[in-house]
Amino acid sequence: MRKFIYWTIIAALAVVLVVYFVGYFQYKNLDKLQSESTNYSQSNIASTDDSIAQYFDTELSYFKANSDNVFIDFNGNTIETNASIVDDFQIENNGIYEIYMAYKVLNSLNYGSVSLQIDQLQDNGTYKQLYVLEGRLNNYSTYKTLNFQFDRYGNEVVPEQNGYEELTVDKVLPADRLSAEPITIQLPKGNFRVSIKNNSSTLVIYNVIFARKGQLRTYADYLNEFEGKDSSSNQSEKVIMVDAEKPVTKSDFLINIGYVSSSSVRPFQVNRRRINAILESTFNLPGQKILWTFYVDNPGFYSISLNYKQSENKGVPVYRNIEIDGQSPFAELQDYPFDYTGQFWRLATLSLNGNPMKLWLEKGWHILSFEVDTGVYKSAILELQRILKQIQDIGISIRMLVGHNLDPNRTWNIEQYLPTVLVDLQNISDKLMTQYNLLIEKLGVGATGHISDLKVAASTIDKILKEPERLPFYLDSISEGDSSIAQRVSNLITALRSQPMGIDEIYIHPAGTTVDVPHGSFMVAGFVELEKLRLSLMNQTDPYSTYVKKSDSKSSELTVWVNRPVQLVETMQYLVDTDFYEKTGIDVRLSTMPSEQKVIFSAAAKTTPDVALGLSNWLPYELALRGAVTDLLQFPDFKEYISKDYNIQTLTPFIYEDGIYGVTETQGFYVLFYRKDIFQRLNLPVPQTWDDVKLILPELQRRGMNFYIPLSASSQKYFHVTAPFIFQNGGTLYSKDGMSTAINSEETLKGLELMTDLYSIYGVPEYVANFYNEFRYGRIPIGVADFGTYLLLTNAADEIYGLWDIAPSPGIYKDGEILRYQVASDRAGVIFKDSTKKEEAWEFLKWWLSKDTQVKFSNTLVSRYGPDYLWNTANISAFKEITFIPESHKSVILEQWRWIKEVQRHPASYMTEREISNVWNRVVLQGENLRVAVDKSIKIINREMERKLIEFGYLKGGKIVKKMQFRSIEDFFKEGEVK
Repeated sequence: MRKFIYWTIIAALAVVLVVYFVGYFQYKNLDKLQSESTNYSQSNIASTDDSIAQYFDTELSYFKANSDNVFIDFNGNTIETNASIVDDFQIENNGIYEIYMAYKVLNSLNYGSVSLQIDQLQDNGTYKQLYVLEGRLNNYSTYKTLNFQFDRYGNEVVPEQNGYEELTVDKVLPADRLSAEPITIQLPKGNFRVSIKNNSSTLVIYNVIFARKGQLRTYADYLNEFEGKDSSSNQSEKVIMVDAEKPVTKSDFLINIGYVSSSSVRPFQVNRRRINAILESTFNLPGQKILWTFYVDNPGFYSISLNYKQSENKGVPVYRNIEIDGQSPFAELQDYPFDYTGQFWRLATLSLNGNPMKLWLEKGWHILSFEVDTGVYKSAILELQRILKQIQDIGISIRMLVGHNLDPNRTWNIEQYLPTVLVDLQNISDKLMTQYNLLIEKLGVGATGHISDLKVAASTIDKILKEPERLPFYLDSISEGDSSIAQRVSNLITALRSQPMGIDEIYIHPAGTTVDVPHGSFMVAGFVELEKLRLSLMNQTDPYSTYVKKSDSKSSELTVWVNRPVQLVETMQYLVDTDFYEKTGIDVRLSTMPSEQKVIFSAAAKTTPDVALGLSNWLPYELALRGAVTDLLQFPDFKEYISKDYNIQTLTPFIYEDGIYGVTETQGFYVLFYRKDIFQRLNLPVPQTWDDVKLILPELQRRGMNFYIPLSASSQKYFHVTAPFIFQNGGTLYSKDGMSTAINSEETLKGLELMTDLYSIYGVPEYVANFYNEFRYGRIPIGVADFGTYLLLTNAADEIYGLWDIAPSPGIYKDGEILRYQVASDRAGVIFKDSTKKEEAWEFLKWWLSKDTQVKFSNTLVSRYGPDYLWNTANISAFKEITFIPESHKSVILEQWRWIKEVQRHPASYMTEREISNVWNRVVLQGENLRVAVDKSIKIINREMERKLIEFGYLKGGKIVKKMQFRSIEDFFKEGEVK
């Protein structure tokens, strides 16, 4: 047995060595083989601005050439956020019209958003409303350069993006983005009025175009039109190779280029990052479009091939609309399918029935575009959207009927209360199976796994209908659970809408010829994986590690540790090298910090960096208490600089004695989230104060719903969820001298009373495992929550798209205003006391915290990695310019930020925090009297405060030997001290 194991290991090692060395030599020859291929010509990129302008001019000319299209001229009217413009127009012929627009989106990286209202003139001179439509406008972008720059480690860096702030002619997409088709409406003959409201950043509108919906010719008709054309002159033409990672423009900032670690794409280097493809996960939403330019030397018939990857939609194709010079030459290039490739890249030629398609191209520059669409799923998605709304309505109706407590022994004559519910559920089941059968018919049995939720949802309904008298007991199965029918339908809509596809290279080659580009073999792929393993074992795969060899470090470098993921650190380093270094000449090296504990250990070992970023907001105080960080008040311009763009309240946690030892990098927010659909149905107002909350609670609870407070998230109640109740009532946590607690003051007791009464008297749920899910399902349609919840609802709750909104958090009405105090300080930066480059460190912090840098960083993050990476900057001026948050939401957040109030740290803060939590537990869970519970906690807090004050030299022998400077942030920023 031992011999067998021994020889098995020897054989395995031999195979590994063979794969490694054979793969290595093939890898070395790969670039040589690719570069020596003489039958390929790299397509140059035409002048970007000229190409885009020509493209949109051609689009406009195309619409003007059709006399059936209706143009409304707005003469380049500029519309600010929430402003509207109105004009009249006339329809001569009844028909179906698609809505397009000639426009510019200014000062934004986000898409344009408009509301359109179309009214028809009646015989009596009044207008009748026909349509109210929510639309989305593509905001085209370009890269600053397509000659990719390198970072300090030899990796290519994705360049910054610019908005194309010139004339754009494009479709008005539905706001829900369920397909790439423009908003389409039926209009009769007559006179009309259109009103356009701008819901996003500034728009310039030139024309609104109502285009008669037409029909494209077939491929057969297309070939007949070019019959007899001589294509012999292009047969010696080299294959035109277009690098997909070098587009001339794209329809939004979220489509991105990047590095793909595969020898099947070009260029590729195993130990360096090379930008080599359109990233699959970023080119996936209906309406997204990418444009490339290429030049043809000889007219003739050409075919198009491409190296692509489609690994996410298993067993089913994704779809693209393919255009040449702004138009699809024939219908078969609309909704063109690209098959599932698994984890491999595939070279494919655009074909029909197995035969490569031929396209006639004249000599000169051309523009090729690929647009994401939903193909055969379009009708299914629209039907599923209607079904989802119907299921949600049924779920809300049942919830409102039965309330929260169901008698398990009761049976229901459900049709007495909801007369059509059983028929509606049966119709839904039938529709789900109809859609399932239609998709299987179109896609084949290979699609079964992708759309199986349709069949599961239908069978669940059939099971429920066998026991109609127990229908309310199936509420979780209908609309209120991760495996509910509503959730399955919603997930399927998201899956069908998502059409991801990565592209490496595109080849335009003479018809009848083939493309054979050398790519990595199995041996090369094996070598690549083994080489990555070798490099990782030698710590050469993470250049941003905090481990730096002495030989690699420079004495002139400013070292900065960052407690954030490597993607963010890479982006920061890029901005440092291309902006900060160019301006100041200060060399900065960023490193990722795997844990905040590393800062604590390094402070103890005297091996700290110069600067640390991304620290929890409690940590600067603890470091200052131990003499590890620098008082930022020593820099003469600190107060003036930080008060210009930052809410100084967020600095409160960094106060120690007479100093401020940290700066706020990011800040969150606590706002009120509410379901618009449920509140409209219940005819309830959005509460402004806690008294308003108390008034709506009985109605919510009667319907089996409730209100969420962040206190319910966990058993331990931290300051960020308890302090707002205290601050809103004018209370404090400590005495003015910092020597004892003040939680027994009348104002603080009022706050604690409100905090506990909401649970013990008004019935707010004591524990909510996941407010995000409860909110989606409608069980808790309103609550106070944070920035993380906002991101989740924005990016991962398609089933309630457009059904929710935010408002400022509730507060206490006093002296004519509502006190809405909430905490907001999130992450902090510090300069270490042992740094020998404090001035350089402060210059770096000023640059990093500046409005321009924060805006650029935020925009770069979202454009590189998507909206999940929205940066919650604490720079208020920068936040106002971030365009990935709707203006209506931004105004609510800015209003809430007026009411930031932070908890001041104390050596015994942890005990105060713990005992306030214990007060809540004793009052709410054990029924103890509030004042009794507070008295118990006061003794414990004061005893611990005394112990900590002795430890840090404030008390000795029961006497005060050093006065604690327990100052508020306002004391540091007195009026007149700061310009």
